[in-house]
Amino acid sequence: MRLRTTGMALLAPSALAQSITVSNGTVQGGSCPSSAANYYHAIPFAQPPLGSLRFAAPHPFDQKFNGTLDGTKTAPTCIQFGGDFFTEPQPWSEDCLYLNVWAPKNASSGSKLPVKVWVYGGSNTAGGISDPLYDGCNAATDSIVVSINYRLGPLGFLALKDAGLSGNYAVQDLLLGLRWVQDNIEAFGGDHSKVLLFGQSAGAALSFLISTLAEAPSLISAVAAESGGGRGSAPYAEAQPYFKAFVKNLGCALDDLDCMRSKSPQELNASFPVELTSATIPLGYAKGFASVIDGKVVPEDPAAVGSRVPAIFGSTSNDGSLFILGAYQNNFPPTQANYTSLIESNFGPYAAAVKSYYPISRFANDSSASLAPYFAMTAIWTHASYTCSAQRGLKRATAKGVPAYAYVWDTAPSCPWLPELSSGISSQILELLGVAHTSEIPFVLRNTEHLPPPNGTCSFSAAEKNISDAVSSAWTAMARAQSPDSPLLPGVWPTFSSNGTKGLVATGEGLTFEDIDYSFCKLWDGISESIQEPFLTKTSLIRSFPMQTLKALTRRAPSLRFIRHYTQTPNPNMKIAITGSRGTVGQYVVKAAVDAGHSIVQVNRTEQEPDGTKNSKYRTADTANDYDATVQAFKGCDAVIHLAAIPDPVDKPDFMVHSNNVESAFNGFRACGELGIKKICYASSVNAIGLAYANQPLKFKYFPIDEEYPPNPTDAYALAKVEAETQAKAFVNWFPGTKIACLRIHEVAPKKDVQKEHEENWNAAAVGQLWAWVSPAAVARACLLSVEKADAYEGCEVFNIVAPETTQETTSAELAKKYYPEAEIRKGLEGNKGFWTIEKAERILGWKHEEKE
Repeated sequence: MRLRTTGMALLAPSALAQSITVSNGTVQGGSCPSSAANYYHAIPFAQPPLGSLRFAAPHPFDQKFNGTLDGTKTAPTCIQFGGDFFTEPQPWSEDCLYLNVWAPKNASSGSKLPVKVWVYGGSNTAGGISDPLYDGCNAATDSIVVSINYRLGPLGFLALKDAGLSGNYAVQDLLLGLRWVQDNIEAFGGDHSKVLLFGQSAGAALSFLISTLAEAPSLISAVAAESGGGRGSAPYAEAQPYFKAFVKNLGCALDDLDCMRSKSPQELNASFPVELTSATIPLGYAKGFASVIDGKVVPEDPAAVGSRVPAIFGSTSNDGSLFILGAYQNNFPPTQANYTSLIESNFGPYAAAVKSYYPISRFANDSSASLAPYFAMTAIWTHASYTCSAQRGLKRATAKGVPAYAYVWDTAPSCPWLPELSSGISSQILELLGVAHTSEIPFVLRNTEHLPPPNGTCSFSAAEKNISDAVSSAWTAMARAQSPDSPLLPGVWPTFSSNGTKGLVATGEGLTFEDIDYSFCKLWDGISESIQEPFLTKTSLIRSFPMQTLKALTRRAPSLRFIRHYTQTPNPNMKIAITGSRGTVGQYVVKAAVDAGHSIVQVNRTEQEPDGTKNSKYRTADTANDYDATVQAFKGCDAVIHLAAIPDPVDKPDFMVHSNNVESAFNGFRACGELGIKKICYASSVNAIGLAYANQPLKFKYFPIDEEYPPNPTDAYALAKVEAETQAKAFVNWFPGTKIACLRIHEVAPKKDVQKEHEENWNAAAVGQLWAWVSPAAVARACLLSVEKADAYEGCEVFNIVAPETTQETTSAELAKKYYPEAEIRKGLEGNKGFWTIEKAERILGWKHEEKE
C-alpha cells in the first residue's frame, strides 16, 4: 500500500490567484490555503527531453503557451529509479522539466524580493517537486520560492565515451532552470540578483557543485547545502565501468545511442542495478549515477574548487542513524561483531584508528549497553559522510576568501515529518532515529502544521515554530544580503574561519551560536583522501523490523554517486606480497614499498636468505607450479605485486615460456581470490600487442599506441601476456571488488644503457621496440601506486608504463614515417614524444616517469 500521496491534494483549483506573464505567455496560479501566498505549478522551462533530446543537454522551452497556462496542476514527476518503495508515487514522465513558483500575494513586478531555489534530494535516482514535503506555500511569505525538477538516474547522468555521451544532464537541467529564474522571476516580484540555491542530501551536493562553477555568480548569489555539501565528483574516465555495465544490461552496444534512446522507461528501470546492502556496508565507489568531471559542464573537481558564492554548510547530529538502522533492521541491534566488520570492511588500514577514536565503551551506559554498537556506528557514519565533508566545504570557501557559515541541526521534530513515520513506527524507533537525515527540512520550509504533509494531524510546538521562522528567515537573508543574519536569530551568525568554528546550533531549547565540535574531523581529514565516503545502496532488504514503512525513507539516502578516489595520500601500512622480488624490477619494488612505510613479503621460487630489508618476511613458492605454496605465501597480505615470470623467450623453448607465465598468472590471481586479497598488480608487457619478439614483420595501425590498441601476439611470450590479461578480467568478475592493474611495461633499464644497446643492434633493439624504454625506479613506483590507489579504478585496467620520450634525437614523426609509413599518426607524437601514450597511468594512478631512484 502506498503511504505517500501527491502534494497537490491540498490545493484548491477554484481559488485562483492573479495571473503572471512570463516570456512564454500567461500563467494562471492558485491561492495557497495555508498562507498569504500564491502558487504557480508546472511551468515548463525546457523542451521535453524525448527522442534525440534524451541523454542530451536540455533545450530551452521557447514556444508560446497555447492560451493561458494552468498553473494549478501538479507537475509531472521525472522517471524514478530503484524500486517502487524508494521512489515518488506514479505517474512519472520523461516530459518532466517543469518548475514551481510560490510568491507572496502582495508581490508585484517591482517588489524586488529575494529568491530561494530549492533542489530536492533522493540519491540522484528519486524525488520531485510535487512531493508535499517540499511545498513552498509557507516559506513564500518574505521571498519568492522556486523548485526545479531535474532528470534522474541514467536519464540525468549517463556518461559514456563510446556513445559520445558527456553526462551531467541533471546539472544542466538545474542550470537551465536557474537561467529561467534570471529571465522571468521579476514578473513574480523577485530580484534576479538575490538568489539562494539550497538543497538537501543529493540536492545539497548538486547545489554545492553548481556553486563551484564559473557561471555560478551570474545565476545565484549564495548557496546553502544541507547534509551533502563539500563533496567532489568522479573523473569522467573513472566512471566509465559502471555506465558501461548499465548499457550492457540494457542490451545495447556501447556506441549505439539510437538503441539507448529507443528503450522505454520500464526497460531502463529493469536494467537499473538495485544493489543489496548487508551487515557490512560497502565503501569505495558508490555504484550509482551522479555528476562527473567532464571538462565542460563540470571542468574541475567541485571539492577542490570550492564555492564561488557565500555559502552555508551543515548537517544533522544523527545523519547516519537512518542508514545504520535500516541496514541492520533484521538483526537489530547490531552487535560488536557488526561494529568490527563495518569498520574493517569500510576503512581497511585505518580500522584501528577508527576503533580507537570510536570505542564501543564510549557509547555505553547502564540503560543502553546493548545499543552501544549502534550508537557508535551511527556516529562514525554521520561524521565521515556528512559533518566532515561539510567542514571541508567550509574550509575550502574560507581559503578562497568566500564567506561561509556553519550549522549543526540538533533538534528532532516532535511530529513525524514523513508519511512513513506516521504509521507503524514506535516511539522507540523515533527515539533511535534521533535527529535523522531530512529532519531539518520542515523547519527550513516552514511546514509546521498538518504533519506529515499534506494532510497530517500533528503540529509543531510554539518553540519549534519559532525555530522554523528564524531559520527560514536566515535562508531568506542569505538570498537578500549574502549573509544569514536575521533579527529572528539570537545574534550575529559568525563566519567560519580556520581560527574559529562558531556556527548556528539548533537544539530543542532553541538556537544558539557556539563552537561546533569538529575535533573528530582531524581523524577523517587525515584519511579522507584515501577512503571513500560510506553510502547505503537502495536495498530490498529494508522490509521488516517493527517499522516496516522505514523502507521508504531510503528515498532520501545520500547521493549514490561515483565518489572520486583522491590520490594524494597512499594507503599506509599495507602488507604487500611481492613475487619475483629478487629480479631487477623486484628489487626496486621492494625498496619503494619499504620506503613508503609498507611491510612486505618477498616471494621467490627458491629459498632466500634474509637480506636485512626492514619490515620484510621471506616465503618460498613456485607460483607457476605450486598453487598451495602460493596461497600460503600470500596469507595475511593486503595486496600482491605479481612480477614472477620468465622475462623473455630468448633462451627457453616456447612451450616452457608460455606454460610457466600463464600458470604463474592464474595461480597468483586464484590465490588472491581464495584469500580475499582485492588489490593486485600484474606485470604484463608491451609485447602483448606483438613487438620485440614477433615472428612476423611488425605492422602498426596508429601511433601513439594506447591501451585500447588491439593485441596481436605472434610469439609465446606475447601470447602468455595476453592470456594473463584475459585471466585478470575474468577474475575481477569471479571475485567482485577485486582490482587488478595490468602494467604493460617496456624495456626496463636506464636510458643510457638502452641507447647503447640501440646503437649496437639498431633493427632488433630500436626499430623492433619503437625506440622506447622505462627506468626501473619508475616501474617500481607504478607497481606500488597500482595497489595503493586501487580504489581509483574499477575491475581490471591496463596501463602503459613507458618513458614519455624516445631514446632518439630524430623526431618521432620522422622515425614513424621512415620505418612504419602505413601507420596513422595521431595527436601526441610531437617532437621526441614516445610511441606509447601514458596519459591513463598519469591521470588515474598519478604516475610520473622519473629516472631518478
